[in-house]
Amino acid sequence: MINENMDLVYILKQGDYNPELKYSLRSICKYTKFRYIWCVGYTPSWLTNVKSVNVIQNRTKWENSTNNLYEACKQSDLSPRFVLMNDDFFALHPITDWGLSCNRYRGSMQEYTQKHRSNSDYNNSFAPTIRLLTLLGIQDPLCYELHIPTIIDKDNFIMMMRDERIKEFRSHHQVFLKRTIYHNLYPSSLPPRYLKDPKLGIDRDATQEHLRQEWLSVRDRVIDNSVRFPIVTNFLSREFSEKCRYEQ
Repeated sequence: MINENMDLVYILKQGDYNPELKYSLRSICKYTKFRYIWCVGYTPSWLTNVKSVNVIQNRTKWENSTNNLYEACKQSDLSPRFVLMNDDFFALHPITDWGLSCNRYRGSMQEYTQKHRSNSDYNNSFAPTIRLLTLLGIQDPLCYELHIPTIIDKDNFIMMMRDERIKEFRSHHQVFLKRTIYHNLYPSSLPPRYLKDPKLGIDRDATQEHLRQEWLSVRDRVIDNSVRFPIVTNFLSREFSEKCRYEQ
């Protein structure tokens, strides 16, 4: 059954303009059950009825994201296990079990590095992450870098972040693949299920296959461009046209 006592934590960068967050909140209110909404990092002024943890955003986007999540886990009134959200995650169908919906992976880390060889800070972070996980005793680690919600145990995450090997790694690497590192170190009691990443590709509009999935994710400047991305923008504005209880 769905766990209605878990909180949802949104890790947010600074800025009030966020149409992705608006539709994400409307979608989870329509299709999921949970306890509280937390906004960590920054809370847009148009939100209401949320719990806020403001964190100074003075590092890279990857470092800020990790610091925000770490601060969230230190909150005593946050549920012991919570659902980690991004502002561009949209629930497209009823989620009847958070565990089944979130316990997904996208292949092995080695497979990912072989398929994605472009020279970017993100892709270049996979090889050192594999070495770190090997050092931590994980052989053939799985890749959990998916654009869907995931469940985090806050005590386990704090324990992970306090590990001296983790702190040493972070001191030398801006990109910290926290989802992959966390879930390899603290796997679910049930084996994860494979999932193709539901995030739309660069300059790609949604297809009917995308809209049949449980979750959808988009890139920046997609929702506010109905000319280039008419299918996804029209779908979201039609499906989630009414304000939710978190909008002023």
